[in-house]
Amino acid sequence: MKSLKLYLLIVFAIITSYQAFTKPDFGINGYLFNLASFTHSYQNSLYNLIEIPSSNSYTDLLRARFKPILNINDNLRIEAQYEFNGMVSDRNLFVLTEISENRRQLFKIAQNIYTDEHSVINHYLDRFYIKYNDDFMAVTAGRQRISWGVGRIWQPTDLFNPLNPANFSKIEKDGADAVSAKFFLGYFTDIEIVYNPTMSKYSDNFGARFRTNISEYDMSLLGGRFDNRNILGLDFTGNLFDAGLRGEAIYSFNSDDGIKDFLKFIIGLDYQFNSELYALIEYQHNGEGSSDKLNYDFIRLANAEILNVAKNYLAINAAYRLNDSGTLGASNIINFDDGSGLSALSYIYQYSQNLQFNASAMLTYGSKGSEYRFYPLSVYLISEYYF
Repeated sequence: MKSLKLYLLIVFAIITSYQAFTKPDFGINGYLFNLASFTHSYQNSLYNLIEIPSSNSYTDLLRARFKPILNINDNLRIEAQYEFNGMVSDRNLFVLTEISENRRQLFKIAQNIYTDEHSVINHYLDRFYIKYNDDFMAVTAGRQRISWGVGRIWQPTDLFNPLNPANFSKIEKDGADAVSAKFFLGYFTDIEIVYNPTMSKYSDNFGARFRTNISEYDMSLLGGRFDNRNILGLDFTGNLFDAGLRGEAIYSFNSDDGIKDFLKFIIGLDYQFNSELYALIEYQHNGEGSSDKLNYDFIRLANAEILNVAKNYLAINAAYRLNDSGTLGASNIINFDDGSGLSALSYIYQYSQNLQFNASAMLTYGSKGSEYRFYPLSVYLISEYYF
């Protein structure tokens, strides 16, 4: 069955490549990313059974990401994104000796080049797809980014590898191995169909999303089957007076894994007060979670199957532009069910058009066994150079 899926992807690539290779155009861009951090993990307990001692660690992560693009003609292109990572730390990095599997990928195109107790070097192919588009449709096959949803902090309808807002070391969503087709039905109206084959231990996923515009609101309806669960969802974004209003929701039901049906949704507002000050507020209800910290599913959280373990969250972010080069940022995420949270302060310095520095501190708080107490207090410096 998996061989058939691979065959279908190859056949698609051959069929869509029938056009003459006229005026091919090749380019490459990307970025270098360095994260130097100090973290302090609190003394903690897991399910009130396992005591976890406090610890300190110093880590430096260097990442290089290359994005070659081959434009075969006006309608056809091939794109890849290759990433190389090196990390050194004063703590034992045995947990990084194997790159974890991704539930949305059919092939594991990743390899550890070198590992020891305090360092690891690995590389992988995070995007590799062929895309055909014209005035009627856009069809993409291969490892690609499929980004659904409109939330700024959480995106319940993004069913393809959403980012955890507490993860400051990752700025790219993982690619999903899929065939996707978007059909343009009119002005601001389209329908997208996605089929995502996966490794044999996971179920294949498929879904469809219809998007249109009604009274200056962009709205979408979606449905499909993901992780052996039926999903129905919607999202919207528009203006409420001078503020931006957005929301999205999914209802998950008829599970084959014994997990109860649940509703998950977000609602958010953002506002540009003036040319310097911007702020947003976003609430998340996570029906998949628990209001009792003794019932938190930390195993699924550690396996990246879920992003949060409780039910009710609020995020507040603000950014103040000091001048053309510097911006101050502040944010807070709170778990209403156990009182834990995450606060962050940052200063972003735009040295040049393609060079940026970010000095930040992340403070987490909460009682033993609460969600955000498992995240460490962190101070870090990020350097990004784009080419």
